[in-house]
Amino acid sequence: MADGPVVQYTATILGTDRSGSNNGLPQVLSIFADRVECRKPGMIKHGTTDVIRYPQVAQVLIHRGVFWSGLSVETNGGGGFRIDGLKKKDAEAAKTEIDRRVSAAYGQQQESRTDIVAQLEKLTSLHQAGRLTDAEFASAKQQLLGS
Repeated sequence: MADGPVVQYTATILGTDRSGSNNGLPQVLSIFADRVECRKPGMIKHGTTDVIRYPQVAQVLIHRGVFWSGLSVETNGGGGFRIDGLKKKDAEAAKTEIDRRVSAAYGQQQESRTDIVAQLEKLTSLHQAGRLTDAEFASAKQQLLGS
């Protein structure tokens, strides 16, 4: 994870985490090429960083307030994070960027699955045509499926 963020958004001090876990210091939302991170600094300790890879994202929600907005990123497994105190335009921009990257990640997964199916069909046809032995077919299939 040595790459730098594509874009970062810093929450205002007035709108920090409602749980009080960040001790009044601003949270930072960082959007990377392969993941989104929320850094919650601590007063005494280094704080925590929540990391979610795009294929794990179930939904991104904006919580609109009078002056500031919050952003929640929820995972397929029921986890996630929330960052409060973002400028409204920053929350909208962050949601748009994360949604775009999630869509791209799901598209890549779908392309990968489609490619595997096509390769399996080709292996099966070669095997049925007698151009691959049972052992060659089993080995190639096992290698393709990664098992």
